[in-house]
Amino acid sequence: MARGKPHRSILTSFAIRTMLAFLVAGTLSVLFAYARSIISFNDYWSMTTEQIAVQLDDVFQAGTYDELFSSSDSTTYKKFRKALKDLVVFYDVDCGYLYTINPERTQRTFLLSASSNEQEDVFLRSERNLGAVSTTPINSAELLALAGNGSNWPESSDSEFGKHFSWYRRVELPDNKGYAIIGVDQDALVYYSFIDEDIWRFATIIYLFLVCTAAAEIILLKRNVVKPIQEVTSHMRAFAVDGFAKDRLRINRRDEIGEIALTFNQMTMDIEQSVRRIEEMTEERVATLTELQVAKRIQQGQVPASKHVEGMGYEVYASTRTARIVGGDFYDVMELEDGKIALVNADVSGKGISAALFMFMIMTLLREKLEKKKDPALALNEANDVVARNNPENMFATAIAAVFDPVTGILTFANAGHMPPLVVGSGFIQPDPGIALGFFEDAGIVNETLVLNPGDCIVFYTDGVTEANNPQHQFFGEERLLQAVENVHSAQDAIEAIVSAVDAFTGEAEQFDDLTLVSLFALERSERVWKATVEPQPAALAEARQKLEEFCGGDNELFNRVMLACDEGFTNVMSYSGATFTEFEFTRTDSQLVVRMADDGMPFDPLTYEGGNLEFEDLEFGGMGISLIKQSCDEVAYAHDDGKNVLKMTFFV
Repeated sequence: MARGKPHRSILTSFAIRTMLAFLVAGTLSVLFAYARSIISFNDYWSMTTEQIAVQLDDVFQAGTYDELFSSSDSTTYKKFRKALKDLVVFYDVDCGYLYTINPERTQRTFLLSASSNEQEDVFLRSERNLGAVSTTPINSAELLALAGNGSNWPESSDSEFGKHFSWYRRVELPDNKGYAIIGVDQDALVYYSFIDEDIWRFATIIYLFLVCTAAAEIILLKRNVVKPIQEVTSHMRAFAVDGFAKDRLRINRRDEIGEIALTFNQMTMDIEQSVRRIEEMTEERVATLTELQVAKRIQQGQVPASKHVEGMGYEVYASTRTARIVGGDFYDVMELEDGKIALVNADVSGKGISAALFMFMIMTLLREKLEKKKDPALALNEANDVVARNNPENMFATAIAAVFDPVTGILTFANAGHMPPLVVGSGFIQPDPGIALGFFEDAGIVNETLVLNPGDCIVFYTDGVTEANNPQHQFFGEERLLQAVENVHSAQDAIEAIVSAVDAFTGEAEQFDDLTLVSLFALERSERVWKATVEPQPAALAEARQKLEEFCGGDNELFNRVMLACDEGFTNVMSYSGATFTEFEFTRTDSQLVVRMADDGMPFDPLTYEGGNLEFEDLEFGGMGISLIKQSCDEVAYAHDDGKNVLKMTFFV
């Protein structure tokens, strides 16, 4: 957008500044002239006083002290007074007076006085006649004069005749009578008038000279600077409107203006070339941005900005926010077939398209492995081996994978170099740190377990949370993360509280890294049921064994007891009942595991078996199995219902 004419031109600004500078210079010169005038005036009257003192000294030496100062009525005294008055009139002095100072420096004794003003002369003859005494304090100028060191600077005083300035010099009295002081007074109006006239003469010359010089400078500036700059400005405006230069500046000078014109011509050519390059780059950038937007939509389809999943016994909430159009962080939430839920939180090295592509590969591998294996460490290790073998750019990713069983409350998780999880109310847990995915094969990532009771919440996050920067370049840190989740009561509360705390901390600072979080909130544990009908064959027990391990939370003491009872019961059915099928039903709650076995064999109540009270070594083979069932179960019951033998075994957790 072209700008209008400036409110004040360079010429006007220069003229104002020049006049101000000259005004300051003139003022300083006037001040200098003022000081010079004062010094000159004082020097003049100091010399005048000196001349009067010398001439009086000659008069004194022509007579005797008694002749001169015996009486104010004597002819000699009057003659001497007339000589003083003639000197006062000759030198145009207001008045002069002669006096002595006593040794104590406390009083003056006047000898004679005279004034060029008749009225004042009458006053002096009466007030400062021969022998008159004044006790006005002796000033420093008088003492200097008495010591023979007359000062050029006057003393000021006020009298009936106005303000005066006084100069003093020493005069030797005849007949070795010592020294007297000749004082010369000048009216202050004469003093000021002299200074004013001197200053006005000097100031007029100075200011006329400065004004003429300023005018000449302004004329030269307009011709040599302003007009060429106006020409440059005109070309710049035309270039700003048209986007190209219709013609080049033709200012051929070997000074700064010439350099400006040469630089402008070169600049216009460079800008025209740059505009052409920018147009080409803009087309390429638009195409790139279009591709990035497509990539963003694809990524959001796989990793939405937020995800909320609720199931029996759990609530999961996940959130992600990229620092660029596409990012490298991701999360995954998978509901598994057996009622468990799998979680992933990961951070890929780098940003942009390359990180997004690597992210999709890692995410696909982990999703496939977790859905099949349901084992976090196994999924991470197998994904790592694939990535390490196919990683030409040497990228890597940190990740944490977890599987939660809402029935047992057991969270099984494995860490591949990721941030330590946060359990709300308990703090950070420090699992085996593992190693990031993609460095090398056989990473050896291991599983760890944690029991989440109803009401417990665990948060997985990327380093974009703790390393978020505020405008002062401080990190958000783990302490603020702990404070953010102090009063949360759901998975969604936890994530939203953390994101709000990070946003409040960073303020207007640009987001430095991707921000991705997953939280799991344990609800009241649910009941899990598994049913299957199998033929009474040895191989059929394998599926039941696998399910029992899941229901028991692994190979543990509960699993061993339940498996022993099931194995003995199933063996008795195969060996003695003649059944054609067996039904298994496992029911798991947070407090117990109930196993129901039913078959269509001949009716048989193992709880009334007569060998039940025999010693173990005296039991028959079938009786041994029944005894082991009774010993393994916490509760056991038998019923014959709808033509089936039904054995119900209860195991407390």
